[in-house]
Amino acid sequence: MKRLFVLGAMAPWLLSACGSDGKSSGTDDGGVGSDGSGQSAGGAATLGTGGLGPKQTAAGGSTSAGGSTSAGGSTGSGSGGQSTSGGRTGSGGRATGSTGGSTGSGGQASTGGQTGAGGSTSTQFTTLPYRGVGLAGAEFGANTDGTFNGNNLGAIPGDYYYPDKDWQDTGTYPGGYGKDAFPFFRGRGMNIFRLPFRWERLQRTLNADFNATEYADLQGTVRDMEAAGAFVLLDVHNYARYASASEIKSGKGADTVGSGAVPNAAFADLWRRLAEQYKDDQNVLFGLMNEPYGLDDGSQWLNAANAAIAAIRATGAKNLILIGGNEYEDAKTWPDVSDVLKGITDPGNNYAFEVHVYPDTDSNGSGDACPDTTSGSKQLQPFTDWARSHKVKGFLGEFSAGIDINADGKCMTAIDDELSHLEKNSDVYIGWTYWAGGPGFGPDNPMEDSVINKKNSAAMDVLVKHLK
Repeated sequence: MKRLFVLGAMAPWLLSACGSDGKSSGTDDGGVGSDGSGQSAGGAATLGTGGLGPKQTAAGGSTSAGGSTSAGGSTGSGSGGQSTSGGRTGSGGRATGSTGGSTGSGGQASTGGQTGAGGSTSTQFTTLPYRGVGLAGAEFGANTDGTFNGNNLGAIPGDYYYPDKDWQDTGTYPGGYGKDAFPFFRGRGMNIFRLPFRWERLQRTLNADFNATEYADLQGTVRDMEAAGAFVLLDVHNYARYASASEIKSGKGADTVGSGAVPNAAFADLWRRLAEQYKDDQNVLFGLMNEPYGLDDGSQWLNAANAAIAAIRATGAKNLILIGGNEYEDAKTWPDVSDVLKGITDPGNNYAFEVHVYPDTDSNGSGDACPDTTSGSKQLQPFTDWARSHKVKGFLGEFSAGIDINADGKCMTAIDDELSHLEKNSDVYIGWTYWAGGPGFGPDNPMEDSVINKKNSAAMDVLVKHLK
């Protein structure tokens, strides 16, 4: 279960990099996702019938009509600064992040389509084809209930940022975050970056055109991630909620998707517009919604997801779609709260279900102690059995080895166990993303410690083991 955290003021080092107004950047209910095994020779994976997942094509080949498979989901809304705070802390806290992916030759070239994303090549592993890290920042300054810090959308820089386009600190990250961090993660073998953002900032009014400035930041970051040779997972980080301008101003919080205020047609409109932009770019994956929770019943999210999928496919888009489960995408309770999602209908037959699993004491990504080193695999097992019985695929979108570089060593053993579970069940899983990296987390974050010092943290060492 996710928790809501409001973090304190930004540390001085963060102010100089992200803005001078001293505002905090955001807490997050985030989490982490991960897994990995053998590297492919460079062909792109295709998705079989029934959403049953990837199989290798010839080197240099492109995906079949099934599209490419992939990618994780991160969670977390947030206010706050560098201070961390537990429960799947993500943006703005000291949450950690990382994951893997494969490098190689051949693979699936991105054509950019309407996005104009440059023609870089991203490749996949033979099994668990997508392995990488969530890179937080654009979801900062907002909370799981749809309230925003300061009762406004926030400003760049200061309240939130896109990890590449808005972070140009030439001290900690020479040349800017993207030029420093993207190649580092790719060099470790990761091949996918999960990019969380808030719906309300991109689409200021339901059913309206995208805000031009926000879209330019989103698209610029997508292009730079692709130029680094990575797949990009778009992550609508909204917990199945949307807050209108008046609700943000009043601090009331958001309405749920599928309610009268946010009908399924409005959610479908968001994804229709995104699909129109990225339908010709199979390096971009669609994460429908981060961690839906608190809906009336399981069918409310099922109906919303099916509406969005139908809108995506109506554009002609064949991109892989990731669908989170009810109640924070919890794997251990999936058969109870998300069984209704066996009713997902995808005309393109190119989808997977996303789960989040944390092995720490409270199973929510809030701490640095992991007394049960097999907690992650135990939590995954109910979903693994469910997915196999329904012949569908899964993706571990969030997991972590604590929130700090000084986390208990048992947490490293725990994520090793968790990733090994994915590898042993590669007939079910298509990959993972660790939650999370991003410059706003600061130097004690296991991913950012690795980037800044160009030396693997303990958590990164475990991930690299699963990137071979």
